[in-house]
Amino acid sequence: MTGWDERAQRPLGTPQTVQTITLPPQPAALTSGVLFPNGLRLAEVAVPDTTTRPGLLVPIAPLWQGEATAVHTPNLRVDWQLVGQQGVLTEGQEGVGANWLAELPPYTAVRNHMGLLIPTTAPAGTYALRWRLVQDGQPVTARWGREWHTLGEIVVAAWPFITEPPEMKTAVNAQWGDEMTLLGYDGTQTAAQLTLNLVWRAEQTPRTSYFVFVHLTSAATGEIVRQQDWFPAEAFGQPRGGGRPKSSSTPHLSASQACLRATIASP
Repeated sequence: MTGWDERAQRPLGTPQTVQTITLPPQPAALTSGVLFPNGLRLAEVAVPDTTTRPGLLVPIAPLWQGEATAVHTPNLRVDWQLVGQQGVLTEGQEGVGANWLAELPPYTAVRNHMGLLIPTTAPAGTYALRWRLVQDGQPVTARWGREWHTLGEIVVAAWPFITEPPEMKTAVNAQWGDEMTLLGYDGTQTAAQLTLNLVWRAEQTPRTSYFVFVHLTSAATGEIVRQQDWFPAEAFGQPRGGGRPKSSSTPHLSASQACLRATIASP
C-alpha cells in the first residue's frame, strides 16, 4: 500500500506490504460459450464438485454475459436438468441476472447461484447436466438451432454404509419402535464446547423422518442452557437443519449405522 500524489501523478514513497491474503481456490468451471439471438451468452458454469451423493444439493453458478446490445432479463429463465439412462433425475429453474436488474448492459457479466437437489432415491451413476433458455414461456434456440445444451457430467455416488458399530465409550441400546436404535455415544469436552458422537442403527427401512434434540441442561435447575437439533441419519444424506418432508427420508437404510456429531458451545 502507498499514497498517491494527484498533482504530480505519482506514488508517494515505496509501497509497503500491510497484510498477506490467501484467496480460496476457484471452483471448477464447465465452459459453454452458447450465444443466443438476443445477444445473451452463457460463458461458463461454476460447479464446485462434480461428484455428489443422494439427498445433497449440486451447487451451480452460471456466468452470463451481454454482447453489443442490452439484454432484457425479467422475462428470461433457465431450465436445468440432470439426465441419466432412465430419463430426468432432477430439474430446477432460475432467472437470469438479479431481481433488481431490468436489463443486462452491453459487455457486462452477472453470475447467478442455485442448486439441484439430488433425490434420496437416486441410483448411483453418471448423469448429464443440461440446460435451456426460456423467454416468455417459450424455449429459445441458440444461433445454431439447438434447444437443450449439455454442459458436462455429474457423478452420483452411493453413500458408504457400515454394518459394524464403531468404538464408543458409552453403550445405550435404546430402541425407538422397530426402526431405530441408539447404540451409544462418546465425545470430547473442552472449556468452550462439548462434542458428542451419537451412533444410530436402522433396524429396518425407516418409515418416518426422525429428528434428534440434544439438550445441555443445568444440574441445579434442569433448565436447557444449550441445544443442538439434527437428523439422526446425516451420514446417509440427510441435510443439516429441518424443513424436509418425511418422504425425503433415506429409504434404503437397513441394519446400518450412522454417526451424528452434536457440538454444543459453552454459555
